[in-house]
Amino acid sequence: MSKLKILILISLAIALTIGTSSEVPETKAFTQQVIQKGAVGDDVIELQSRLQYIGFYNGKIDGVLDGELTGLYVIFRMNLE
Repeated sequence: MSKLKILILISLAIALTIGTSSEVPETKAFTQQVIQKGAVGDDVIELQSRLQYIGFYNGKIDGVLDGELTGLYVIFRMNLE
């Protein structure tokens, strides 16, 4: 067997071992808080960050759900339908 084939087999074995042995723990981004106008906290920061990441929000990530963010969220939801 050539050195290249051996190297490929070893690489494949390592990749398969790494892929099956490393489980990603489940994480929850949001709490049970109802997010509505005037809400503050980590859930609002998460919402602002996610909307900013996909281009729906360009404001400051401050954890305060104001009227602008509420309107942008409504527009985002309408685009999902």
